[in-house]
This record gives sequence, C-alpha cells and structure tokens, in this order.
Amino acid sequence: MKISTILLLISIIFYSNNVQAQREATTEDGEIIVLEENGTWRSLDDRAGEPGDATIAGCDYRMLERDQFTEEDWIIMSAKPIVKYTRQSKEDEVKWLPFLQAETYCLYTGGNVGAYFKFILQSANVNEKLEGIDEGNSLKIFTPGNPPVEAAFRHTAIARENNDDETTTYVSHVQFSDVQAKVLSQNPVEKIGVQWNGKYLEYPVTNNQLFQKQLQCISARL
Repeated sequence: MKISTILLLISIIFYSNNVQAQREATTEDGEIIVLEENGTWRSLDDRAGEPGDATIAGCDYRMLERDQFTEEDWIIMSAKPIVKYTRQSKEDEVKWLPFLQAETYCLYTGGNVGAYFKFILQSANVNEKLEGIDEGNSLKIFTPGNPPVEAAFRHTAIARENNDDETTTYVSHVQFSDVQAKVLSQNPVEKIGVQWNGKYLEYPVTNNQLFQKQLQCISARL
C-alpha cells in the first residue's frame, strides 16, 4: 500500500475515534476502506459472512455495510447523473430556467428501497422562483405504459448556495414501495417531475436505465 494511503488511513482513524460518524475512506486506487470501532480497518470487499459476492458485474456500489444495531444491510449505489436540462431558446433561458442538473443514487436501508436526489440550479434568481423543496412535496417518475411512480420527499431540502459558480444545490430522499421498486427495476424512465414549492416542472432524463440497473444491483445483494 502506498505511503500516502497509509498516512491517509492513520489520520482518518485518529479522526474517527473522535467523530463516530466517520466510517469509511477511499484510497488513491479507488478502494473503499471501512474503519472499525476498535481502530482497525478492512477493505469494503472483505465481506465475510454476508450474502453474495462483493463485486457484481455492472454494479457500481458506493457502500456495502451492515447496521450494527439492527443487523439490516445497507446497500448504497454510486451517484449518477440523471438530468441535464437546458432551454433551447436564448429568450427562454433569460426568462425562466437557464439549466438544472440532477444526480441520483438508489439505496436499501432499514428494509426499504429508496433514492437520493441532488438538484443543482443555476443562479439565485432560479432559486427565488422555485422556492425550494419541502418535506412531502411529490416526485414523479414516468415510465412507458405505466402510471407514474409518485413518492414524497422525506425531508425538506436545505438550499446550499455556491457563490463561486452561482449555483444552488438541494438534496432530498424518497422511499419506494415494493410495487414501485419493481416497476422501476423493469422499465426505462422517460422523465421525472418535481413539485417545487413555487412550481411543478418535468425534466427529460439523460440516463433512462439508471433505476433499472441500480435496483437490479440492489436485488442481487439481498
């Protein structure tokens, strides 16, 4: 293992003894290291006693872990872009929405399947018109030939402004029922709809198989 990697691990282990929330680190080679409570560490691929293989072809897991209190599995996929929305007309860009980008990743925790969404909006002017996302606002995911999958955001998204690149970021989480997860795992996505506080908007997706792939990867771990 490289010296810089060892130093990184030592510093993180020291930090983890003071802040229990720190549980993992990534080496220069992309290997995820899990920090144990006793100060030792192990590779995320070392999953002795857990079901399935740590590596499944085509699956990009960000974290595989087990809750120490409930023994429930945590299966968290890597975040992927799902929306890059840009107005075609210069006039429309000035009037309303210059762009929105969104990333998402699916996860399984506490016996439930869900997904996190990160929305990146350009400029404070857009933020003022959309007015954020509150707990309970709806997210709709449209698939061909099916009613839209509709889920409620489970917490209010805090606006995080970046003055350097003039963007505002919102992050929130939705939970899917077993029926909804099955629909999303079997069908491509055409678009998503977001109920902002100030306006409902729909966006075409740039990765229509994201939910299919990630939910199938989660199923392969269970």
